[in-house]
Amino acid sequence: MRALIAAPFALLVAVAPAGACDPEDLKAEYRSLCATPTDAVAQFVAASTARLKPEIARSLIDKAKEAQAMCLADKYDEAMRLAVRVAKALGAAELEAGVPREQFTEASSFKVGAK
Repeated sequence: MRALIAAPFALLVAVAPAGACDPEDLKAEYRSLCATPTDAVAQFVAASTARLKPEIARSLIDKAKEAQAMCLADKYDEAMRLAVRVAKALGAAELEAGVPREQFTEASSFKVGAK
């Protein structure tokens, strides 16, 4: 009776770690999860640079690229924090530049992962 109960657990323990815990697969998944929002922020910054002062645009582009590089360097939490700061700074810069409300609203509806 014990063998009948223990058999499924033994099979689960033997099979699950081999496929589910591959470090390279996990690293690739983390990079993918990190790249989606950081790439979206970079696209958003690139699309908005014409409306901003050149020095502010250049700074935001550099920081967005830095966030993307952090993903590739496996610094996921730092990359996400930087991407959020870049998005906030972009919004503040657009408000300061006097972007019309209609255009700002369109930019705010930018979808993550949209191409």
